[in-house]
Amino acid sequence: MPVATPDQYADMLDRAKAGGFAYPALNVSSSQTINAVLQGLTEAGSDGIIQVTTGGADYFAGHTVKGRATGALAFARYVHEVAANYPITVALHTDHCPKDALEGFVLPLIAASEEEVKAGRDPIFQSHMWDGSAVPLAENIEIAAELLPG
Repeated sequence: MPVATPDQYADMLDRAKAGGFAYPALNVSSSQTINAVLQGLTEAGSDGIIQVTTGGADYFAGHTVKGRATGALAFARYVHEVAANYPITVALHTDHCPKDALEGFVLPLIAASEEEVKAGRDPIFQSHMWDGSAVPLAENIEIAAELLPG
């Protein structure tokens, strides 16, 4: 099965809520860990969420390059290609993006997904996690409100 479309992802979340369960969300940092997650989900008979952190995205770009958005896009392209070979559905997610990484990680990925949608294709990622735990609550809420329309 492929990476989830927006409708498939919404259905996954609705099924989990109705069934009182959660999907495994697994961080990856290499093609080997992606392959292991896909195989593990297949063996478990479970759909799931594959997520990348800022550090994982840095590594995907080349461990000395530190191009988070580039690395996250490479991660996503790889998963989009190989996930089609498995009988499960996965969603792609960015994990715990702090304030200082928004400009070089999540915001370019949102823009890339918006370009895909404008071209009539599905977004690259199904979800992103803004982590405002290190900033004051008012600032956290302000940034979250700015991100929500994206």
